[in-house]
Amino acid sequence: KSALLKELVQVIAEEKKSDDDASEEASSKRRRAATRLLVELVVVGVVPEGDRASLVTRVTRKVATKDDPGTFALFAKAAAPDFLGVAPRRVRDAAREISSSASSADKKQQGESLLDEATKETVEGLVDSGFAALVAQLEREHTSLRDLERRFTKDAVNHGTLADHKEKALDDAKKAREKLLKDCATIADALDRDPPKLEDGDDDD
Repeated sequence: KSALLKELVQVIAEEKKSDDDASEEASSKRRRAATRLLVELVVVGVVPEGDRASLVTRVTRKVATKDDPGTFALFAKAAAPDFLGVAPRRVRDAAREISSSASSADKKQQGESLLDEATKETVEGLVDSGFAALVAQLEREHTSLRDLERRFTKDAVNHGTLADHKEKALDDAKKAREKLLKDCATIADALDRDPPKLEDGDDDD
């Protein structure tokens, strides 16, 4: 049992070894699978209570600070109810639809946490800072994408078309922004937070 937990933590903490997209995606899949399994083992009581606090804190720190938003999103979705006692925003929205008391439905849906209060506060702090960093990254990528779109639009007007490599660069930037936006929205929902809002209008040159 301890060997399995150690192996799962090692997979989650695995550093990026290659710039190859396929290799990194395979590593990310392993991290997500390991994260999901580890959370489940903690929730069902496989992890001894005496080891729970240190293990959860260590894993949260790894997930919240690693450059892998997909794993962070999965962790938040799987762990928030049992580690933080927080129900997803979509649950509160559903409660609002069926509740006869709008004020009670508007309150955050709080539940019991498996963690002691001190560990819960530590985990909350790590998740909060990790989420804030991701939102800041999303805002930077969104601003960069808008700048790229403006430059490439001018190129297309001046040259009558856009070079293939620029088309690909723009498409890759859009996909990266959309993926990060999706991960941030998943984390926000899991933590019962407002999703990040991005400006869509064009600035004057």
